[in-house]
Amino acid sequence: MNLPGINQSAPARVILRDAAGERWLRFTGPRQLVKAGTLGDVKAGLGRVEEGVVREGLYAAGFVSYEAAPAFDRPLAVNDNSEFPLLWFGLYEGVEEVELPVWAPRAEGGAMEWQASVGKAEFCREVARIKALIRSGDTYQVNYTYRLRTRLAGDPWDAFLRLVAAQDPPYGALWTPATGWSAALRRSCSSGWTARASNAANERHGRPGPHAGGGPGLGPGAAGLGKGAGRERDDCGHGAS
Repeated sequence: MNLPGINQSAPARVILRDAAGERWLRFTGPRQLVKAGTLGDVKAGLGRVEEGVVREGLYAAGFVSYEAAPAFDRPLAVNDNSEFPLLWFGLYEGVEEVELPVWAPRAEGGAMEWQASVGKAEFCREVARIKALIRSGDTYQVNYTYRLRTRLAGDPWDAFLRLVAAQDPPYGALWTPATGWSAALRRSCSSGWTARASNAANERHGRPGPHAGGGPGLGPGAAGLGKGAGRERDDCGHGAS
């Protein structure tokens, strides 16, 4: 199914990449939205999602925010982001396989100029500190991240297609909440929902450690939105992922 001519900003809509099947899936018209704005509601929300998938045969598409981590392990420290849901899932009766239109450059689109939240001096200083902590044995791995921000003047749907065309993300996703494009776009541009909008420098020493990331959701009828992380050169040392 091709998407041109269809209302791409339909509320509570999710488009995501099924990497295993090498296809794009679209979820629209949810029977129910499951959301959590407080830590105390996260587990109950996941329980409702699992019930919808396992007992009712529905499809689930959505995400659990990183900021929801203390709901599962209280000592974990996260930033307070009360404007964004800790959990958001739509429960859908069906799913469509879709073909994304090929992105075509537009004269009025302009280039997206990304601005890092840290300067080079601060970046180098923090990388040097991380390496010192590794050498002293205080830690064996540190994932150092920073934000990239840009101001988008054009159409968000066009920006999404542009990112897909440029990066072919295996776990790319676009989420349109019930409030429309603006909330999804703010999160997408600041934190990387649509692949490589955030960058990370990974310093590791010793045995492999656990990694956090997005992937399939709950059960065979569920799908999750994954965050993307890019690769960039660490100019204070060597290449970092």
